[in-house]
Amino acid sequence: MFADLKPHDMGRGLAETAGSDLDPFLTTARLWGVADSAPYLHDGRALTISVATLLHGGEAQAARDRFDALPRDEKQAALDFLDTLRTPESMGRDLDLFEAPTKRGR
Repeated sequence: MFADLKPHDMGRGLAETAGSDLDPFLTTARLWGVADSAPYLHDGRALTISVATLLHGGEAQAARDRFDALPRDEKQAALDFLDTLRTPESMGRDLDLFEAPTKRGR
């Protein structure tokens, strides 16, 4: 799922505008299916995952800054990975739930 589903302070740039102290607190969305879910952020203001990432602040500021500082090829590799997180069309077929156990015994 790639989410903790907890509210986090995302900073005033992403805050709701209800006039509450809780305005900057948003619940993390799952990344499973993110490649199929544009536009991004709680209000749809980001058309790409890269822009959505760069708009984060608050508790996510350090992670945002690390993403921004990545060399172009590493940033693209991260975005390419996120583009693989698609919503399965068929749970049994797309997720290989019935795949044979691995050598580790799983």
